[in-house]
Amino acid sequence: MAMTRPDLVVELKAALGQAAQKFDATNDADFKRYLDRAALALARKRPRTKLGSITLTAGEALYTPPADLAAIKSPLWGMAKRRETKPWQVGHPGRLPWPRLVETDNGVRICIEPAPTAEQITQLGAEYSLYYYAAHRISDTESETTVAAADRHLLILRAMIEAMRELAASGSVEPVQLHRGMGSTPRNGTPQALQEALSQAYEREAG
Repeated sequence: MAMTRPDLVVELKAALGQAAQKFDATNDADFKRYLDRAALALARKRPRTKLGSITLTAGEALYTPPADLAAIKSPLWGMAKRRETKPWQVGHPGRLPWPRLVETDNGVRICIEPAPTAEQITQLGAEYSLYYYAAHRISDTESETTVAAADRHLLILRAMIEAMRELAASGSVEPVQLHRGMGSTPRNGTPQALQEALSQAYEREAG
């Protein structure tokens, strides 16, 4: 089976077994949501590092992040200049602005503090490059799915956890039966018990 959303939905349904009947949203919306959540969670175990950039404006601290940014890894802007010069030498950039993610009324933004000055931009350039951790994505097209085929099992396992978590949150205490357990993980149990058991299996296998 391909690493595509339709094929992964089929596999997730099969893994959930009889429990899959608990989720009846149209167009498999429940299963797609669990896969998307699983992909986001998997980024913490299988991180993707990418290089991105934003264009600086003097005195401006907030910037729109790359669409797939999950967390900031490290900035590059001005770092080469800092390595090339000593603090007492002409041209040393001094303290550089540092990026962090903040919640605003307009969504998540990269906050660069202190805001870059016109002098810094003239010296170091307006392109602020940084390494960042990118979120995984599940797509209808295999080439656009970022989860590696080798991690397919982990993705399905994590999606099963999301399904059991949602079922438990709904107040369901009726035992359900999965198509398969994971290693020593039981196939039968309440949603909460299965969620906990699957979570332990996920942590063991993801490392």
